[in-house]
Amino acid sequence: LQVSPSTLKRLFHEHLGTSPREYIHRTRMEYARELRPHYQLKEIAYLLGYKHANDLSRALSLYAQRRRKT
Repeated sequence: LQVSPSTLKRLFHEHLGTSPREYIHRTRMEYARELRPHYQLKEIAYLLGYKHANDLSRALSLYAQRRRKT
């Protein structure tokens, strides 16, 4: 992208209202939720780069809790 990390963070906040890390995390969680009816959790975890299905399960639970609070 040829911009500094701080510039990238600033631009993300200006245009999307979030950090690059949070955007990527939210995108992964939404994608996992879309895949859930069609694939097993273990397969989704592998597709999204998690080592274990339990790690993805925990991340999805925390994501759902945060969404309910907002």
